[in-house]
Amino acid sequence: MVQLVVEMTRYLSGQLGTTETNNYITAFTEWREAGGGLFDHPWFGWDNPYERPAPTDKNAGWTLYHVHLAPFKPNPIDFVGAQAGAFEAANKTYVNWTLSKRKKRRRPTSDDVLVYAWDKGLTPHHFLLIDILASPNAHRIARMENDTDRAQMLAYLKVSEDYVFYKKINL
Repeated sequence: MVQLVVEMTRYLSGQLGTTETNNYITAFTEWREAGGGLFDHPWFGWDNPYERPAPTDKNAGWTLYHVHLAPFKPNPIDFVGAQAGAFEAANKTYVNWTLSKRKKRRRPTSDDVLVYAWDKGLTPHHFLLIDILASPNAHRIARMENDTDRAQMLAYLKVSEDYVFYKKINL
């Protein structure tokens, strides 16, 4: 079994509360110890580094990652003012995600993600759970379509690099 160190920002812990903080850390650890694959834990799906914003130090590699979370059953109220068809798409993702493991199908990409830092340079690997971006905004924020989204992604990059390079948790 791979040994891991999993920590969480004070910001995310404050959003989740004590019980959910412990649940997320435990689930993330179990998922990573199982290999971090698509079907290694029911809460987690596709996992990738953020390609944008680019790392400050190109030689250091990626530090900022995200994993798609199992979507919650969408509430139409959360989609008031959202793009046309957003609720229907979220509901379809929820249904397909729910059926995917049972039918051994590819899991769809949800619009709920856990943003995290990954320090691959240490043994054991160190992870910092930074934030959860919820539907319907996670992909829009990652695309950095406006100044607010860009500032948020740059802040996540700074948190991830401070953690990986200096072991500081700044959020």
